[in-house]
Amino acid sequence: MIVNNSKATKLKLDLTYSRITIKPSQDNDFRLIANREKEFSFSEEGSTLVLSQRKRSLASYIVPVLSWRLPTKTELYIPADFNGSITFTNKNGWVMINNLNLTDLELSNRNGKAILTDIKAQTINAVINNGKILPNKIKAENLKLKSKNGKIKGENITAPITEVNTSNGKIVIMNLNSDKVALSAHNGKIVASITGEEKDYAMDIKTHNGKSIIAGKVNTGSFIYRDKEKSKQITAATKNGKVALTFLNKTE
Repeated sequence: MIVNNSKATKLKLDLTYSRITIKPSQDNDFRLIANREKEFSFSEEGSTLVLSQRKRSLASYIVPVLSWRLPTKTELYIPADFNGSITFTNKNGWVMINNLNLTDLELSNRNGKAILTDIKAQTINAVINNGKILPNKIKAENLKLKSKNGKIKGENITAPITEVNTSNGKIVIMNLNSDKVALSAHNGKIVASITGEEKDYAMDIKTHNGKSIIAGKVNTGSFIYRDKEKSKQITAATKNGKVALTFLNKTE
């Protein structure tokens, strides 16, 4: 299924039960490859290109053991010069997004994981109701990641404003370059390595049942270092687990 030479600046995906990979193409077309292509349709609404998936029968969800009732395997190729916004919703399945340069990415997945790799955008907002989020090589002005039941594990992230939240699962973020960091886990540990020096950050670290380890120094319970002169801030809170922060000096 192909949309030739579309002038769309926005892409909206409204899926119901799909495992989809989104990546750049080598031409100017939007191209969909799916093992059940008849479930999908393209439409244009002004400057927005919409990819929809029709609802499936109840049996598709109740009896997913048969191969034809598993989430639809789908690949969506986007023109290499597309740098607009993507809004993505999926009720059940996972999404993998690779190597895109966007203005905004809004992602909502009710049940499944999200793998985000090599993405540049002004804003990235990813919400998973039941599943993990795995970001890598991310550059954004504003980054928000939220999982209601699953871990968030990422690396090589640059975002002046970073918010990461999980209701039930751990947070592990390595090589994070950010001026304002907010990490929150209701039930799980928080581990992060920050690009920069400890002395440059004001910190508010709270843990109700665990230790806080800041640059190798162990504290029993919470750790607070407030300094109004510090423009960079880190807040981290977990109700059940440790908080461990290390700092990577840029000059090293």
